[in-house]
Amino acid sequence: MKTTCLFIILSAVFVFSACENEIPLKVKNNSPKMILNALFEVERDTNYISLGLTGLDYVDLIDNAKIKIYVNNELKDEINKVSLLNYYYNDLKVYKTTLKFSPGDLVRIEAETPDGKYHAWAEDIVPELIGIENIDTTTYVEKDIWGEYAHLRIRTTFTDNPGKKNYYRLAITEHKTYHGLSIITEMDSVVVDEYPVELNIREDIVLNDGRPPLDNSSYPLPETKNQMNIFDDSRLNGSYTLNVSFRLDSWFSSPWNVEIKQLSRRIKVRLISITEAEFYYLRALNLYVSDNYDDILSQPIRYPSNVHGGIGIFGISFGTSQTIQLPDYILMENAPLALKNE
Repeated sequence: MKTTCLFIILSAVFVFSACENEIPLKVKNNSPKMILNALFEVERDTNYISLGLTGLDYVDLIDNAKIKIYVNNELKDEINKVSLLNYYYNDLKVYKTTLKFSPGDLVRIEAETPDGKYHAWAEDIVPELIGIENIDTTTYVEKDIWGEYAHLRIRTTFTDNPGKKNYYRLAITEHKTYHGLSIITEMDSVVVDEYPVELNIREDIVLNDGRPPLDNSSYPLPETKNQMNIFDDSRLNGSYTLNVSFRLDSWFSSPWNVEIKQLSRRIKVRLISITEAEFYYLRALNLYVSDNYDDILSQPIRYPSNVHGGIGIFGISFGTSQTIQLPDYILMENAPLALKNE
C-alpha cells in the first residue's frame, strides 16, 4: 500500500515538473514612431495637439517640435512652444492653437522634431453643422432590486443631410452650481461642477446598433456598449428623434469644504457632427470599454490612424447644443417661509 502511494506521489511530481517549461518571449524592437493626436472642436476657443514617440514600456512626450497648421492649403499657424494643460490634477504637455474653422475647410497638421528625424502629418475636413430642431423631456420611475429611481427621458429631433455620408455623436452633460457656506472661511461660496452622464440607450435603435428597443433581459447576448454615443446615418432617412434617458440623483453630496444651501442643475444636450476618422477611433474605444473585452483573454485592439509618417488620430467635430433647466434643490431650513408651510 505504501509503495503504491509513493508511486502515485512520484508520478504526480513528475507530471507537474514535466509541464513546467519556459517559453521565451521575443519582442520585436521596432524603431520609435511619432504619435500625433488631436481632436479639434470648432466651437472651442482653443484646441490642443499632443505629440510623442512610441516605446516598448512607455511613451516619450515631445516638447520641442515645430507644428504647422494649413487651412485650405494656406499656412495659418506655426507653433513651436509647448503649453501645460491641467487634466484631472495632472499637467499635460500639449501644443495649442486658437485658429477658427468653418464647415468644408481642409485642415492639415504637420509636426517635425528639430533634428528632422521624425515628421508626421494628418488632414481632415470640417463637417457640416446639423442643428437640433426640438428637445422633448419626460420623467419616469424605474424599479430594480435596489428600489425605485426617477429617470429623465430626452428625445432629441434633428434632420440628417442625405446628400453625403455623415457621422454623429450625442453628448449629454450635467452642470451643477452649488451655493453654500465655506466651512473654512464661513463665507458664502459657489462651486461649479460639470460631468458627462451615463446614458441608457437601449430604447434607441440607432444608438443601439440596430437592436430593437426591447427589455435588456430579453436578449441572449450582452447589452451593446456605446459609451461614446456615436452613430452614422446608415439607419437614418431624413428626420429622426434620438431616445435616451438617465437616472436623476435624489441626493447630493457636498463639495469639499462647502455646506450646501441650494443647488442649481441644468442639462446640456449636444449633437455633434464628427469626421469618419474620429468615428472609427471612438468605435474602437467603445470596444475597449465594453464588458466583453478582457485585457488578458481578448485580442489587442488596433486603433484606426489617419496620421502619415507616424501613428495617431486627427479629427474635427462641429456641434450644436440646447440646455434643459431642472428645478433647484433647496434645503428645507433655507427655504422661504411659504414653502415650509406647504
